[in-house]
This record gives sequence, C-alpha cells and structure tokens, in this order.
Amino acid sequence: MVYLGGAFALAQAGCLATPPMGSWLSMAFCLWALSLILFWAAVAANRARPLTWAFEPNQPDHLVSTGPYRWIRHPFYLSYTLCWLGPPIATGKPWLLIPVFVMLLLYWRAASAEEANFLSSPLAPAYREYQSRTGRFLPAPF
Repeated sequence: MVYLGGAFALAQAGCLATPPMGSWLSMAFCLWALSLILFWAAVAANRARPLTWAFEPNQPDHLVSTGPYRWIRHPFYLSYTLCWLGPPIATGKPWLLIPVFVMLLLYWRAASAEEANFLSSPLAPAYREYQSRTGRFLPAPF
C-alpha cells in the first residue's frame, strides 16, 4: 500500500506542476486543510494509546471514541482520501481520480479487516454499539 500510494503521489505532484484551475485550486486547498485538521485531530485522540498499523492482525485492547472518532470510525482514512481528492480538483485532470478510487478501495479493505478484528475481540459488544452511532468514513446522518 505504501509503494502504490507513493507512486500515485508522484503522479499527482507532477500534474500539480501544470497551471492550476483558478477557483478549483482554492477548493483543493480547502480539502487539504480539512484533511490536515482531521489527521491531527485523530493523532491527538490516539496520543495516549496509539493504534496498530493497517492490515496488522491483532486483538484490539481499546476502543477510541473521542475526537473525530465520535462521528466516524476511520478518520485517518477519510483524511487520506480528502488529500487524494485535491490534485484532480486542482488540475481538472479526471484520470487523477483513479488513485482516489484505488486508495479508497484499499482503505475500505483495511477498515473492514480492522472492524473484523474488533468484532472477534472481547470489545465486540461495545464496538457494535459504536458502529450503530457512527459512520465508517462519513458521519452517520442520525
């Protein structure tokens, strides 16, 4: 996942060297700013007890439900996705949406594996309740 993400990032960086698309660039910067805010809020929520790496098989021993985790179960993955959306918006190059969809698929897979770990752990009842009130990548509407 790291190598694929690095290759996509280089492709996007190369496209950002082209002239920006005016007001679309402002929208891209807003997404990047939101991505950074969400990322650092998730880091702060995990400061006391850091999370394990994605795709690492483990038995979770704690559930984070503070900070952005109050509304979404995977704020890091949402943060990364918002960041990936910046270049296609800033440059107007639709092919740059390919990395967004590929990485989102990888994030979905990682989130599914992490949730399966929770649901097979002693934290399963608490995690089911947490799932019922939060969205996976976006806040639950009600």
